[in-house]
Amino acid sequence: MMVKVLEKIVMMRSWLLTYSVMILAVIAALLLTRLLLPVFDPSVFTLFYAAVAISAWYGGMGLGVLAIALSVTTAFYFLIEPVYSFDLLSPNVLVRLTSFSLVSFLITALSSELRTARGKAETSLKLLQNSEMRFSRLTESNIIGVIVTDMNNGSIIEANDAFLKMVGYTREDFAANQMKWREITPHEYLLLSERSVEELRTTGVCKPFEKEYICKNGDRIPVLLGSVVVGDTQETVIGFVVDLSERKQAKAALQQANERNTRTLENMSDAFITLDRDWRIIYQNAEAERINGKPRTEVIGKSHWEEWPLSVGTNVELQYRWAMAEQIPVHFEHHYYLPSKYDLWLEIHAYPCEDGLDIFFRDISQRKQVEQTLREKEERLRLANERFELAAAAVNCLIYDWNIEQDTVERTEGLTRILGYSLDIAQPTGNWWRELVHPEDLQRVEENAAIALANGDRYSAEYRIRNQDNQYVHVLDQGIVVQRDADGKPVRLVGSTTDISERKQAEKAVQASEERLRSFVKANIVGILFGDVNGSITEANDEFLRIVGYTQADIQTGRLRWTDITPPEYQYLDELAIAEAD
Repeated sequence: MMVKVLEKIVMMRSWLLTYSVMILAVIAALLLTRLLLPVFDPSVFTLFYAAVAISAWYGGMGLGVLAIALSVTTAFYFLIEPVYSFDLLSPNVLVRLTSFSLVSFLITALSSELRTARGKAETSLKLLQNSEMRFSRLTESNIIGVIVTDMNNGSIIEANDAFLKMVGYTREDFAANQMKWREITPHEYLLLSERSVEELRTTGVCKPFEKEYICKNGDRIPVLLGSVVVGDTQETVIGFVVDLSERKQAKAALQQANERNTRTLENMSDAFITLDRDWRIIYQNAEAERINGKPRTEVIGKSHWEEWPLSVGTNVELQYRWAMAEQIPVHFEHHYYLPSKYDLWLEIHAYPCEDGLDIFFRDISQRKQVEQTLREKEERLRLANERFELAAAAVNCLIYDWNIEQDTVERTEGLTRILGYSLDIAQPTGNWWRELVHPEDLQRVEENAAIALANGDRYSAEYRIRNQDNQYVHVLDQGIVVQRDADGKPVRLVGSTTDISERKQAEKAVQASEERLRSFVKANIVGILFGDVNGSITEANDEFLRIVGYTQADIQTGRLRWTDITPPEYQYLDELAIAEAD
């Protein structure tokens, strides 16, 4: 609001000043005319012409017309007889007033035109000065190269520092030797440059085009050159030169990067396709061609859903559309299956962008088959381990797996059944087990095991070991080497430990019984013999030999047989005894 008020005040002051000049000019003309009336008589309008001219020059056509009207009125009232009166005029006075008005109007029109022409000239001059100032600043700022050349001989008349720096010349080089643009233009660009000269001759302007200049050191610099003819001579040309080195380098680097990316995409083991926002395929690498079974020339530009109709309505479509809508990457696996045509597992990574969707995928069918095989093997192993645990429980034995290098041992729950130690209490080392072996058996067991493993992969040993009740029990330890190192030393050993305490007790009882029998035989209280069903006598005590009259030598040579010393009438009794024994 305040700004509008100030603008109105300024306009009013300008209006008042303009009209004040016109009024003062007319008043001044009146006063001077009255003072010099004898000189100007009979013409009283001489000085009023000047007042009209001044008013028109200062205020334009409108103020000039107003000055004419005011001059006529003033002269008619104050200077023409009868003065101070507006009585009817005589024809002579009327002609004089009319002549003054017409001449004044012509002066007003000419002054107004001169005033307008002056304003236009001042404006043009100001624009020209501003243009020259801007051009001078542009040249001196060295933002771009600027040269002034002669179209005829091709000499460079002027050049700013930016251009000289581009081509590697100093200001001293430029002052010492006249440079010509044809001499610093490579041969292959001369024809293009000559065409630009013809364009300048024809239109006065040459559209910017790319070319190269030869630098002082012989290198080439790519530039963008635009030119315009200056003045009416059609000879002087101003050229504007932009250094394209960085842009060319960036373009070359970008091209190299694109080529590298393309090579990477073409050589990578993953398949890759790019979709635009309308789901059209715009790129497909070699691996994608192999998996799709189609060359890229057949799929580029086609809809992904048309090329992969099995994807429609599946998790693939759901994931792709979600990635595009939310602009987030997705990763998933999908099984394409169509009998006699597809049985393909793919691992898919999809990355959305503003232009569409980048999709990496790989054929993992073989991996899935391996995983299925591993699952089947794991199931068979689980069942085998389960059967093994049941079998181990059935025979009441401990199964162990001993890593000899690391001295780590894995044991089954048979440890608890035969020795009473839980797996939580037992230390998973061979040394812990070694400390439980009876001291009288330890050295023998270790020496025998070392000899057996040096000569083969199996060993077997019986020894005593202390259980959790601090009692020694007899065990049978049997093992087999399943892995050796490069030097042939055992690295891993698997074996079983069985409680044989009951067998040892039975063997001890049999041994005691045999010892009692042998003591009775040697006592010779009665005759005792040992023989077989075939009639042979393998052993006999002295009392029996005394009875039958034979010696130990007869038994050893086989001359003493019970069938030979038994009378025929008693042989049937021996046969009955043998039958009952069977």
